[in-house]
Amino acid sequence: MSKIPYNCYVDNKGYVMPKSAAVKNCKEIIDWLSTNDEVRFMFNDKPNTINLDGEWLTIGISHSLIGNIYCHAYTSKNDWFETYEANNPYIKLFDEDYEAFKKYLTWVSKLGPRFTKKNFK
Repeated sequence: MSKIPYNCYVDNKGYVMPKSAAVKNCKEIIDWLSTNDEVRFMFNDKPNTINLDGEWLTIGISHSLIGNIYCHAYTSKNDWFETYEANNPYIKLFDEDYEAFKKYLTWVSKLGPRFTKKNFK
């Protein structure tokens, strides 16, 4: 068995999950999430079709019963984010590093049941 990968955790059902991602909100990143073929398939609702007008954009990452990863997008006002989400150990914070955010979500998009169901120690 190998160590749990960096920026991942084991959820209450035993699945290995990447942390959710948070970044300063901007229209370009929402459009990228909605149009980039590598990541848009993970969303049920395309991020550019829902109201995302807060200062922070968070991509919640979850899984299906068989271990496929899917995402949802939501925004938070700065006060809420600083109080409840900024120090959440299950959220990876990117501030305004959009390239690292894109790289991280592209990596997440390539994961699936072989990863999420792996028995890391």
